Amino acid sequence: MPTKLEQLKAIIQKANPEIMELKFGCETSEGIVFTNQRGLKVEIYIEGDGRIEEYHISDLKILGRPIRLADVLIAIGQTERQVDYGYGEWAVSSVTVDSKGNFVALGGLDGASCDAKWNLKETLDHQSEETLNFLFKLFNL
Repeated sequence: MPTKLEQLKAIIQKANPEIMELKFGCETSEGIVFTNQRGLKVEIYIEGDGRIEEYHISDLKILGRPIRLADVLIAIGQTERQVDYGYGEWAVSSVTVDSKGNFVALGGLDGASCDAKWNLKETLDHQSEETLNFLFKLFNL
């Protein structure tokens, strides 16, 4: 059974297929894409070694580029779901950035505060468990 994070990635990648395009920054089974050479071969940056190697596309599993808040908002925009998050019905009807510009709070329909805060310095992989749980419920997974 896929984890919550894997399920969230799948629904967000489906909503924004550009995430899976094999271009600069895309993660693969071998490393991160540096350049795509005419659709047949790519140069992959090997983390840790700091070197670049050429791979044939058929030898790679495409994992996609890191998922950011913009990708999540695209996916949310394609749903009309609301979720009962313990405080009544919720949907992302507003966002509030904290005074340091580090977090975005996902606001509910009734204007109450929410424990789901997106860390703007991190990708989906590094968000809090509360934020992942909120998104999991919002997407009805």
